[in-house]
Amino acid sequence: MYMAAAAVLIHKRRLQKMKPKKRTVWVSGSSTGLAMYGYYHYLMDELRTAHPEDYKRFARMDPELFEELVRRMGPRIKKQDTLFREALNPGLRLAIALMFLATGESY
Repeated sequence: MYMAAAAVLIHKRRLQKMKPKKRTVWVSGSSTGLAMYGYYHYLMDELRTAHPEDYKRFARMDPELFEELVRRMGPRIKKQDTLFREALNPGLRLAIALMFLATGESY
């Protein structure tokens, strides 16, 4: 009886190992439109125009200095788009890096 139960368990494990792995998706379907409808551009424009003090708190610098930093660092931190997904905007990459350096928290 124990031998039969052990054989069934071994058979089930072999079947589980033989099943193909489920494919994972790098970018979810809901986030594919982030470049068009994303919060980064909306937030940065809104903060820059309506709430300059909040912009300073968020970016830890003036809007002009942030744009200058993006202009200088952009070519160095820009990634290439692939068939699988679009690369992050250099301004967004810089904002994430500054937020991490200032707070120590990841996004």
